[in-house]
Amino acid sequence: MNAAKMTLVSTVLAAAMGLALGLFLIPAPAVSAPPPGPPPGPSPGGGGDVVSVDCATDTIQAAVDDAVGSTIIFIQGVCDEVVTINKDDVTLSGNESGSEPGPGGTGTIQGTINIIGGSRVGIEFLTVTGSGNGIVGTHTAAFTIMNSIIEDNDRSGIVVEHSSSAEIKNSIIRRNGVDFVFSVGVRVSESSSAHLTDSEVLNNRNSGLEIARNAAVLMDGNTVQDNGKRPGSPQEDACGIELNRGGAVRLNGGNTISNNTLVGICAGDGTIVRQSPLDTTVDTIDQSAPSLALDLFNGASADFRQVDITGNSSVIVLSTLRVRNPSSLLPGPRPSSSMTGNVSADFQSGVRIRGTGVTFTGTLSCNNGSFAFFSAVQCGQTCTGAIPGSCSPP
Repeated sequence: MNAAKMTLVSTVLAAAMGLALGLFLIPAPAVSAPPPGPPPGPSPGGGGDVVSVDCATDTIQAAVDDAVGSTIIFIQGVCDEVVTINKDDVTLSGNESGSEPGPGGTGTIQGTINIIGGSRVGIEFLTVTGSGNGIVGTHTAAFTIMNSIIEDNDRSGIVVEHSSSAEIKNSIIRRNGVDFVFSVGVRVSESSSAHLTDSEVLNNRNSGLEIARNAAVLMDGNTVQDNGKRPGSPQEDACGIELNRGGAVRLNGGNTISNNTLVGICAGDGTIVRQSPLDTTVDTIDQSAPSLALDLFNGASADFRQVDITGNSSVIVLSTLRVRNPSSLLPGPRPSSSMTGNVSADFQSGVRIRGTGVTFTGTLSCNNGSFAFFSAVQCGQTCTGAIPGSCSPP
């Protein structure tokens, strides 16, 4: 990743002085939420066919192949097979009784679930483990994963690619990457989208989430923690959330990103990090030194509206960081943002921290044409470099 940060330096610095001010002062484009994910597949009361699979005697694939129209397939036991779903309206479930608390249920699949172009596909109350990638949605697949555990797979836990969309709800994605160093918890790429809600992404071999190649992810109430620290594997330099090549993420509140080995959120190559301006639930990024809370590089942009950031941050090569309060349109009391840790802005980058009640404690350094702006901020820091605006002690 260090090499990637500097790949554009030699080509952009000649033009950077003329561009930096405009890039900093023009509001960054809003991140559109990913399109709504598909609803879960059919349910027992929904009028579809219901099939039971006992892994001791039956196969899931045979039940999928025989499915016509809306079908829910209940799974009992441990099925050691690769499953391919290339049709619509199929749900795999480990909750035949209707009383499983989840995540997890009565069924375990030891093999990859491939969803190829299917719509309204559901995976619920299952454990997916011991495969290459755990669940792969590709070629415009539209699917939901809920109340499931995706763990200990050789490669990544969940892959959403090739213009696919996924809803991931109340699930645990952990300890993936047994045999492959570049494995992540959730990978969303190639113009795909995902919506993660109330889920945990923990202890994966490399980054918790990777968002790349014009993909977009919306996050509500998730925990992204201890990635790069898979038990039984060498520790890797990992980010909680890693964005590259045009990826975008919007944090909608209630997310906690902490204790990942390298960076909480690392974003490069024109990627975008945003928070919803209308949500009143704070997102938390907590990364102790020597790791970084934020690492923005090569034209990345981050705009936080209600956030608690603890840890040092780096903003380099035509990148921008903004920390401010939620929209004034929200009724009632609104949370204020806070930032504790040193911030380094370098190579024509900018930092803007503003808003009544916003607090910043640390040291801000601005080098090589970088600059910062403070307005109505309660500060407890030493400011160096070109700092327009006010920076008053509390």
